[in-house]
Amino acid sequence: MKVALFQFFPPTLWTPGGGETQLQKTYEALKRRDIDVELFDVWSRKKYDIIHVFGSTY
Repeated sequence: MKVALFQFFPPTLWTPGGGETQLQKTYEALKRRDIDVELFDVWSRKKYDIIHVFGSTY
């Protein structure tokens, strides 16, 4: 299974907080379970089984 994680709002440069921390900790936990996970690149044409969006307002 190929998983991508995506932050809806741009990361905060000066004071990273809850959303950035949650994304990073989720990424690390999935890697420890040997799940193929990466940060979503909007310019890439890669295919994923799951894209998890952090910080979506809808």
